[in-house]
Amino acid sequence: MKRVVFLLSSLFLLASAFPASACKCVPMAPLDSLSQLQSYHFIARVVITNDNGDGNKLGFKVIELFKGPQLTEVLEGSRGTSCDLGIQKNQEWILFATLRDGKIWIDACNRNIEYLGAMDLLFGEGSKLLDKLRSLYNKPAEKHPDGVYQLFYPDRKVKLEEHYLNNALNGDRSTFYPDGKLMTTGSYKNGQKEGLHRQFTPSGQLRLENWFRNGKPYNISRFYNDTTGGNKPGVWMESVYLPDGTMAIFRQYDRDGNLSQESIFGPDSSRTSIFYFPDGKLKEVTYDSKDKQLFESYLEDGTPKPARKP
Repeated sequence: MKRVVFLLSSLFLLASAFPASACKCVPMAPLDSLSQLQSYHFIARVVITNDNGDGNKLGFKVIELFKGPQLTEVLEGSRGTSCDLGIQKNQEWILFATLRDGKIWIDACNRNIEYLGAMDLLFGEGSKLLDKLRSLYNKPAEKHPDGVYQLFYPDRKVKLEEHYLNNALNGDRSTFYPDGKLMTTGSYKNGQKEGLHRQFTPSGQLRLENWFRNGKPYNISRFYNDTTGGNKPGVWMESVYLPDGTMAIFRQYDRDGNLSQESIFGPDSSRTSIFYFPDGKLKEVTYDSKDKQLFESYLEDGTPKPARKP
């Protein structure tokens, strides 16, 4: 259940970071083995050379090939729809293409992701996926000399700045929005997150802050309201972690800053969840464990809510 809470928190964060779309996709399982890649005809990290305007041909140059033949173009099945991937010239992408009717296609609702794009800069998903592909296909990792490493937007504004020592991230790492405003910042030690990491909205508001030790979360992680959406300043969600990095408590607050729910996790995978009315009165309490489930809800006057008739 701890993983479910984390995934829900991540989905809320993603929804707040990017515009809403009519395209709906079922989340794919994290990539763990080559067996999950059997259906793909072509997998590669590429740089886009031609997005072909309104057509569905996508031209590119392969940077790293993981599976399939050397290609220079594929067909994009979702172009021009609500599921358009938004692929543009000069971007780097990790493409997962399938063979249909003798033609090679990429589609939305798949593993395709822009490398070092907005999602990657915010959450590191593209970089994690690339590292996993290199591991599964026994490809060497990218090497970095000691010192500062920078990437730039087409107008030469800094997109990413990070520090390396002994081919591992060591020191500060910052990412930036296209207008130059700070997107994320945090420190690394021997390739792992260390200390305070922060994320900001495009308007400059603090959105998320996490503490890390040896790459694992600890202390309190807080996700703040974005006041541009009409919310009051304050915490929206927070998680409290044990010294080993496991989540102990999860809390969520309403728009007015009132505690609306909290979950307490036990060492035996049990979970106690408590829900509150806006005035702080108890609304519902549940307990779940491997061999026991308890539940009771209350009216606003504090009396138990009558059980539903079958």
